[in-house]
Amino acid sequence: MGAIAATSIINSRQSSQTDIRAKASTTTGVVYQGIVNSVDFGKGVLLVESLKPEKGGMALSGVWTVLVPTTVSLGQFSAGTGVNITVDSKKFDIQTKTIEAKNVTAK
Repeated sequence: MGAIAATSIINSRQSSQTDIRAKASTTTGVVYQGIVNSVDFGKGVLLVESLKPEKGGMALSGVWTVLVPTTVSLGQFSAGTGVNITVDSKKFDIQTKTIEAKNVTAK
């Protein structure tokens, strides 16, 4: 019961712009743009390079493995295809250069 009351109090507080951005990135994700290096149909992944945030920021070097949701057809991608990748920041591993995408679309 205490947790419900605490959540109600927190949710009733006025949100700052920073709070709103943080909430938006966890629900919608951050969009990165990149170029498909290759497609691995067996593993359900794209190898993507030239990754950069859609709204500006630091580009990510090297080739990244993007785990594509099963709702997205890999058949629409081939080497050289530009892509938009919606990423949940919690599913973004810099050490292994692996991203679990929420969505991937061809540009």
